[in-house]
Amino acid sequence: MAWDHTTNPVITRNRLRFSSPDAVYEALEQYGAYLRENQFRLGDEDLEQALAGRNAPLIDLALAKNARSHSLVAQLYKRALAGSGDADYDRAIRLNCLSNRGVMGALYSKELIDPQSPAVNEGHRLALEGDEEELAILMSNPGIRGFLAAVYTRKDWLQDIPDERWRLLVLKSVGNPAINRDDTDSRNPDLLAWDLRKALRGLLGSAPAQPDWVLTLHQLLLELSPPRVWGFDSEQAVIDILERWKGITVKSEFGDREHEGYFTPQPIAEEFRCLVAALYGSVLVDKKLVSVGKPDSDDVALRCAYYGNSAKTVEEMKAAYEKDGDIFTFGALFNNSVMLEPACRAELEAHLTRDTDWLRKKRYKQLQAEHDWFDPRPVSELLEIADTGAAESAVQENPELRALASQMTDLKTQIAGLSKVLVWGLIVILAILVFWRR
Repeated sequence: MAWDHTTNPVITRNRLRFSSPDAVYEALEQYGAYLRENQFRLGDEDLEQALAGRNAPLIDLALAKNARSHSLVAQLYKRALAGSGDADYDRAIRLNCLSNRGVMGALYSKELIDPQSPAVNEGHRLALEGDEEELAILMSNPGIRGFLAAVYTRKDWLQDIPDERWRLLVLKSVGNPAINRDDTDSRNPDLLAWDLRKALRGLLGSAPAQPDWVLTLHQLLLELSPPRVWGFDSEQAVIDILERWKGITVKSEFGDREHEGYFTPQPIAEEFRCLVAALYGSVLVDKKLVSVGKPDSDDVALRCAYYGNSAKTVEEMKAAYEKDGDIFTFGALFNNSVMLEPACRAELEAHLTRDTDWLRKKRYKQLQAEHDWFDPRPVSELLEIADTGAAESAVQENPELRALASQMTDLKTQIAGLSKVLVWGLIVILAILVFWRR
């Protein structure tokens, strides 16, 4: 059931004042979902305060997650931090507060500032001392774009954070949809989105070029939709970044051997360079985006820059696949000019493996989020059969498939007949054995 925003709020408020805690909890879940879907709508602070006044633990749990009032969320968090005598419940309240889209307003509010050290707030403490569960919820919260940008740039109070703690914060942000959010319209740019994109790009130049960071940034960049990339200013800047991450050896967690790539035959460190190149491998030249790499570049990462950023014909795609196989497929999956051209998509789909098909589905979801008209179903016939269950109609339309289906039917009939013979033979043998034992 959806939140009823058409009824007079006075009526809704008083209905919920006298409803059971279970009913109020469900209503607040609907209220929170409505506010998350309509992020620019104001919350009903009178309703929130009235329900907080009931002092019901279940209602407070729902308010922690769904209230729009920063002050109320901060009060609930502070009370749980101080302790109520029920440590498990207090933790649940805090975790729900951290999942609240407006949590940064609460964590930076006056209620949670240390009077002995005004520059330190609960957001700082969590970044420095929070446990992994707290960080997982906080860093995956879509409402913390400004905080994410601060973490990625490691600025101000984060400058002195240990490298491994910094990496943990970045790792826990993997999957946060905030990196792809952009509320820019014809009148107003979304400056927060721009700051976050620049901060994400900056990680490639500031994060330690070490094995653990290769794995962390590989995961993070897989979530980045290509249109949300903030590109580099020059071809040399791209080349410098690719050189920075060159020659790193990442050991597999299963024995003393090099970690393989997830989508290509390359080692994971080289696959990461290919990912960076496919996303960031174009620069603006004379108001046109130009690929940094070429199809005959010696460095595989530069070839991926070409695969991920240049428009291609089907013939060019065939030649690229013949040269680089899954490396080409991987790079091209980040190329929107390929993804949005049905003939090119069909050619790309014909070369997918199980792993690259997983990435294909992720990319199609991103494209659908960017373009309402984009159809995420596969273009090529075989994948369409697998995805839509249209096998029967495809068999009827394809003479070769009809012949194969007929052969399969005959084979099934023969197997069924053989099964009957075997069953009756077994029955006869059992009967003979029984008679003999007598």
